[in-house]
Amino acid sequence: MSNFSVFDIANSEVIDSLHSVLWDELVPESGSCESVQGELIRVMGRISSEMFRNSNINWIYGKFEVNEEGYPKGYIPDWNSDEYEEFTPDVLKCTATQEQLDNATHFDEMLNFVKQWFKNYPLVEWEDKFQAKLQDALEMARPAVPIGVISDDHWEHHTQSNNIPYNTGWNDWNDDNSDLVNAQVVYWIYRNPDLVDFNNTPLGKSVSTSFNKVKEEEVCG
Repeated sequence: MSNFSVFDIANSEVIDSLHSVLWDELVPESGSCESVQGELIRVMGRISSEMFRNSNINWIYGKFEVNEEGYPKGYIPDWNSDEYEEFTPDVLKCTATQEQLDNATHFDEMLNFVKQWFKNYPLVEWEDKFQAKLQDALEMARPAVPIGVISDDHWEHHTQSNNIPYNTGWNDWNDDNSDLVNAQVVYWIYRNPDLVDFNNTPLGKSVSTSFNKVKEEEVCG
């Protein structure tokens, strides 16, 4: 295997190349991956795609829908009525929970998978402080829609009125948190090239040659 000791998160070209190579090798045209390594790559690709293509709108509106369902029936005007545009609900009337919001969409489920896998199977070199930093960086990908908020305008008003952070998730691939996470996903796979399933059972396959390929391209380039 190539002698990558540590991935420099500033070396985005190498990280991008490895993501692309690993995607082609491990990610099917549709559905989840057979291996954990493939799923880690697929999840980061899906989250980045939602960020770039939609500015996380699908992710955010999935949380709005969960909040709407938490209000009493008939409390919120129909979304296409004039009353809806002027309506500001009382968030204290919403019964949605933070757990529901953190599992509101398939993007949340995918993010939660990465967070939990890294908690269960951290690298030896990830000291406690670094692991906490990595978990925080992952969490910053999740739009922090508060309980009870049902629209962009309501969200902005609510955060300003209550002096709480307004976070719509990673802003772009060059977000510091995004760079950190994507580099560490690749580094985890480099340190665990022998593919495993979601029960951590070996699949009898390896992606070590993928790292050799990218390293050779870097040297030749």
